[in-house]
Amino acid sequence: MYSSWITLKMVKDQGDSNYQQNIAAKSITQSIIDKGTILTYLQYQGQVNYSSDLGVYPTFTVGNINLFTGLDATGLQFRYVVIPGKTAVTDYKTVIKNYNIPIQ
Repeated sequence: MYSSWITLKMVKDQGDSNYQQNIAAKSITQSIIDKGTILTYLQYQGQVNYSSDLGVYPTFTVGNINLFTGLDATGLQFRYVVIPGKTAVTDYKTVIKNYNIPIQ
């Protein structure tokens, strides 16, 4: 699941020099937080980067993405991708079968 590109409108925190923005994201459920993956991206000068590579750091709660940065990122395009988890592979009981690493 992925969002459309969202134009950021950062707000300066009262009392410090940081900027933040809250983005409603209904697809972020407790199950996604517990078992899935959320990736965040920014478009900057014609390139797509991980948001943290440009100093915009996300935190996640159910239904929300909170962005924090030391610089005003207003006007940049933001997108998130939600990947639901299906099978835990770190559990000692889970065995991955029929997986071969491709040789290049």
